[in-house]
Amino acid sequence: DTQTPVLVTPSITKTPSTIAVVITQPPAVNPLTGLAPDAPEFLDRRPLLIKIENLPRNNRPQFGLNQADIVYEYHTEEGTTRFAAVFYGKQAEKVGPVRSARWFDVQLVQMYKSIFIYGSAYQKLYDYLFEQDFSERLILEGPYTYPALYRYEPAGRNLLLVNTHLVSDIIEAYKIDNDRQDLYGMSF
Repeated sequence: DTQTPVLVTPSITKTPSTIAVVITQPPAVNPLTGLAPDAPEFLDRRPLLIKIENLPRNNRPQFGLNQADIVYEYHTEEGTTRFAAVFYGKQAEKVGPVRSARWFDVQLVQMYKSIFIYGSAYQKLYDYLFEQDFSERLILEGPYTYPALYRYEPAGRNLLLVNTHLVSDIIEAYKIDNDRQDLYGMSF
């Protein structure tokens, strides 16, 4: 991206016994990137955290990673890796292939106060996710998720993809709290 980050100047309040530094970002600046979002209203919602496959290689290319604000790559098992992509200031018509949750994702959902889109999970993790205070923000393929979550079958493979433009329909159908969250903390 060729945009220049917006510089934010902290304001300093000093009294005889305390010093407080307050950093405020302009309202039309994505707090995850320091850049303007594609549309200002994108910031009036929760981020989407989407699990994306990296291995096996025959399910590549991945779709939509270049539209994510932040992408985490981490080891899963047997030398494989997965991506966890945070979408907030941009959207993508095709994101995926969507894969299953891992324990690492719990911290990301909490950290970004996000809606979590994933393909499944080991039973112990699946149960744990649904015991969390963010369980109402979990989206799996199921009733009311098509066409936002859809199947793509190149060369006979059955891949799960997400159109982030359409996720708001799922959020409405499932009555998920999608209010803007306090995500400030990074500085640019």
